[in-house]
Amino acid sequence: MRWFAAVLGAIVTAQGPSDASDAATMLLHIAAVRNITCGPGDTGVDHAYGDLGKYTENVTTTAACCGLCEANLRCVGWVLETDTHLCFLKAVTSGAPCAVGATSPCRRPMPNRISMPNCPDGPSPAPPPPPSPPPAHWLPVHTLSQPYRNWSYFVGAFDGFVVPPHAGNFSGQTLTDTAVVFEKTVEDSLPGQYRLTYLWFNGTTGGFGYEVGLATSVDLLHWQFGRGGTNGLVFQRNNTPGAFDYGGVTLGGMLWSNASVTSPRSLQKIDGKYWALYGCYPSRAGYEAGDGGQGMAFSTDGVVWERAAGTIPIVAGATPSSPPWESRTVYQPYIVHTNATMYDFYNAAGVNRYGHAAEETGFRTIPAADFPGIDFTAKKSMWKENAASPVIASGLPDSVDSSMASDPKVYFDDAQGVWVCIYVCLGGSTGGHADICIAFSTDLVRWDKEDTPIYVAGGHPSGIDTTHAHKVSLIYDADGVGYLYYTAVGPKGRGIALLTSRNKN
Repeated sequence: MRWFAAVLGAIVTAQGPSDASDAATMLLHIAAVRNITCGPGDTGVDHAYGDLGKYTENVTTTAACCGLCEANLRCVGWVLETDTHLCFLKAVTSGAPCAVGATSPCRRPMPNRISMPNCPDGPSPAPPPPPSPPPAHWLPVHTLSQPYRNWSYFVGAFDGFVVPPHAGNFSGQTLTDTAVVFEKTVEDSLPGQYRLTYLWFNGTTGGFGYEVGLATSVDLLHWQFGRGGTNGLVFQRNNTPGAFDYGGVTLGGMLWSNASVTSPRSLQKIDGKYWALYGCYPSRAGYEAGDGGQGMAFSTDGVVWERAAGTIPIVAGATPSSPPWESRTVYQPYIVHTNATMYDFYNAAGVNRYGHAAEETGFRTIPAADFPGIDFTAKKSMWKENAASPVIASGLPDSVDSSMASDPKVYFDDAQGVWVCIYVCLGGSTGGHADICIAFSTDLVRWDKEDTPIYVAGGHPSGIDTTHAHKVSLIYDADGVGYLYYTAVGPKGRGIALLTSRNKN
């Protein structure tokens, strides 16, 4: 059970000023978790706004209405109409009275109503215990993480970036982000062996959103822009208003031919096409505006990409009926193909198990034989969420990932015999900046997180990552040298930086 701070106003109003001290004491619990408890309530008052968007008919007792609230993790209060027997569940409550034309949560007198944040039967239970600490490590995560630590900086030619904030010089461009690095396909006639897709953000008012550019390289260190597609623009957002990807698109989940961390990062072809999941947004009203989502794209050459279904998302945007962990926004995907199964690892924003807003990582699957997992007849996605999600959950308030355990990149480490996930972490112990963290698994479901990041923002000698270091792409060359690209954010803007397992300066 969880408390929400919004309940405090209702408690003060219900109990009166003399009990304000008791209500203040309750705030200690309200701020942390939601709790639908038993106790006295108030009669004839409605929390006028904040409905969960539905009501239940034929509810005749306050206990039954409260029980419906208890069963819904997003419910913080309930209202029973005693004459119509309708039970309303509330996502937001407030102790403030309604003003004329009020649009914020407020309370107003109503006839034949009983409303309260509490259940009516029995004594109030004891406050819930504090959250349990995470379980002890079951894998030797510190040892397993050593091959991914203490890498060298490669100082790029663009103020330290290898891909600068204005790479490609697209109209309205304000930044670059989210590199995906791989080897060219046999159909690709552009020069150089390596490819790097990146999103760029259009900062033009009314046209806000992401599209995807391409860079090419002969050595994974020095990159050229403006090649392929339309002057380097290789995947464009949907131009149909109302489409799930009208606001912006970003390639993230390329279908690799091999999940091994050190194998060539080459694209896999199915039915004569290369495939990728992409993150997207429905609105051009602002930065990452809307509830997010994911689509499927394909390419015949690994250079220019097209959407596979313009009206059928692989993962729809967040809705009130979504699981709590993904109830606000759905973000970036990443595909893993193993054991005849396709996995879509992704992060989403919602409410974590401690009742706090957070980003966490889960996954969906389909049998590989059903790929790309789009039912064109029924016009729906075939990908099913795993019940264990979120499998990489956010941590306790003082941990490195209490706010974010997101943007997963998953590989199999052959040398150590485990799956590895490199992810974005931000939490109470990271000082307000995003770092790069790591977790390990033997089955892709149960993950053991290392307690400390493998890279902490702020160390780049050019000063380009003092704010954030996150959103990685990892590739190894034929000599076994690793190249870890990451989005660096600092006083010089947002672009792509590089760490290498062997000094390449």
